[in-house]
Amino acid sequence: MPVTISDPPMSSLSDKHPPQGVDDALLLVPGKVAAQLVSVSLPTWTRMDAAGKVPSPVRLSKGCVRWRVSDLRLWVDLKCPPRSEFEAYLNRQPCDSTDIDLRQ
Repeated sequence: MPVTISDPPMSSLSDKHPPQGVDDALLLVPGKVAAQLVSVSLPTWTRMDAAGKVPSPVRLSKGCVRWRVSDLRLWVDLKCPPRSEFEAYLNRQPCDSTDIDLRQ
């Protein structure tokens, strides 16, 4: 039976201070920082990414992979669903006329 994702509670990651050196204004962070933000080791983060358990990264170039801080915050607020469920949640969100979704 598929799990239904409801609207996220405002909690945890969005209320906490980022790790030292991570500015709230940052849009994209490398895997090491993404792992720190969700309190796991880099090897664990890498395994979770390979297994499709974290939000999709942004591939800026070969070898330059980053995660959206906004995606990480929402993913934690949604209780860390698998990537497929998280992407489905993102795709069902209505777009504001001023929003431009460049994820395709």
